[in-house]
Amino acid sequence: MYSPIVQSQLMAFHNLIRLDEENQILREKRDQLLERLQRGLRRDFMAKGKVPPSFSTLNQGSYAMNTGITPADGEFDIDVGVVFEISRRDFPDPVVVKAWVRDALAGPNTKITIRNSCVTVSYVKNGNPYYHVDIAVFCPSSNGEQMYIGKGRENSLEKSRNWEPADPKGLIKLINGHRKGDEAAQFRRVIRYLKSWRDETFKKTGNAAPVGIGLTVAAYHWFQPQTRTVEKTQQFDDLATLRALVKQMLDRFSDGFLGLWEYRLRVALPVAPKTDVFARMSLKQMKDLETELKTLLASLSRAGAEVDPVAACEILRTVFGQRFPIPKPSTTGKRLAAPSVMPTSYS
Repeated sequence: MYSPIVQSQLMAFHNLIRLDEENQILREKRDQLLERLQRGLRRDFMAKGKVPPSFSTLNQGSYAMNTGITPADGEFDIDVGVVFEISRRDFPDPVVVKAWVRDALAGPNTKITIRNSCVTVSYVKNGNPYYHVDIAVFCPSSNGEQMYIGKGRENSLEKSRNWEPADPKGLIKLINGHRKGDEAAQFRRVIRYLKSWRDETFKKTGNAAPVGIGLTVAAYHWFQPQTRTVEKTQQFDDLATLRALVKQMLDRFSDGFLGLWEYRLRVALPVAPKTDVFARMSLKQMKDLETELKTLLASLSRAGAEVDPVAACEILRTVFGQRFPIPKPSTTGKRLAAPSVMPTSYS
């Protein structure tokens, strides 16, 4: 069933969680960190009598793709790319370059971790996590036509430390250009709903949560706008659209060979290196993801079958958390008669 008030509440929730593309606070934090990185590199290299490497920057992740959400726990996540003007031949081990970033940014109230795909800088305020920045380290090819991202941790084996082909600008262009007009707006809303569900569902086991870029790329592959005919007009139906996307994801769990035969969801990055964005999830994490997606699908189906908007929104609150608004019964006429409508999918 479709109830206009449920779409209204979903839109209100989206406006509440949406993180503006040009969020001033995050922009200032990013710029401060990059200035600190430049100063730290200059300090560290000049202390060794060397010239510090030059670098340029590029925005990454949800900030650049305009798919960010305001975190329920208050800890913001910023993604930024740092492109060092160096040669892979001179620095074959990218972990060495990542260590430059770590050392340059070391300071009080800061925790820095070299991860496989980035350097994470976490800031603490009054003893609590405040925000963290994921810095991906890149270098260009000799002709400047190809970008490479540094992979590996400090304890990684040599074979796991490498410069992997990447196309961060191409990915941003694809996501930002996916669909147009109202369809593009719904595409972003659905991604934000998924991220909010992810944060609510996996808040106690954060390391097992599916990465945001994975959810975004899944939506890129399988999002299909859903509308309903209400009083002879077509209206976007976010609840049906999200349900259809979740079902598509579940339908694509399958057996496959990745060193071993494994049952998992594989979502291919649409740009170089076209790897599976969920490849690093363990089999247990993948099983948990499937279980939680099934629970999400069931909840969305129950909410969509409700003729009482209050009851439907109460179900959605279990999916999205306490920030999801529930209308007062007096504003919904208690139970509304279900309109005679047919769902429509179009592209």
